[in-house]
Amino acid sequence: MNVVCFKTGDRYSPEYVNKLYSMVKKNTSFNFNFICFTDDPVGIKRHQESHIDVRPLPHEGLSHWWNRMALFKEGVLTGPCINIDLDVVIHDNIDELFELDDSFYMVKGKKFGCSGYNDCVVKFNADKHNFMWEKFVEDKDLFGTQVDNAMTLVLKLGNHEHKLFPDEWFWRFWSGEGRTLQSKFCHFSMNESKQGEIDDEFVKKHWR
Repeated sequence: MNVVCFKTGDRYSPEYVNKLYSMVKKNTSFNFNFICFTDDPVGIKRHQESHIDVRPLPHEGLSHWWNRMALFKEGVLTGPCINIDLDVVIHDNIDELFELDDSFYMVKGKKFGCSGYNDCVVKFNADKHNFMWEKFVEDKDLFGTQVDNAMTLVLKLGNHEHKLFPDEWFWRFWSGEGRTLQSKFCHFSMNESKQGEIDDEFVKKHWR
């Protein structure tokens, strides 16, 4: 299994990448390859320190979250992959995530107040889900400003087979909405302070 993230610009420091790797490692019994695509590798722990495979961004000319689309480009990755955003805190065992079938998975958007799907965690197979990149390149101007909306449109309008993660796995930090005993992922939503910017006991306990 490949666990993948990307870091562009200066919104997130290398600490976010290093701690995401640490959280995955602490919360699964499965073996995985951890890959970070970035335009600035300084400060990200590499193989000899932690096993993070640091690579350049997979496609030139994409800004911020649109780099996610290039993960679906043929030849960038192989096999089953899990893409996790840097503004996610993993706070419980995620073996169930690794055990899911080979379908394309996203988060139900209403968990975070939107009508489409959310992309804070995406599971896919890089050898069979290239349609996401192909459709993006073909009709790039149709997709608006947010990549999760674009992915929702591709999946729904293209009638591509896909599934949604269990609702109870995800909750939003600032509202506390949806947190259950089965929760695994806490999402720090767009335009809100992130993990490294607040003083909170939950963050201190799990974001490390």
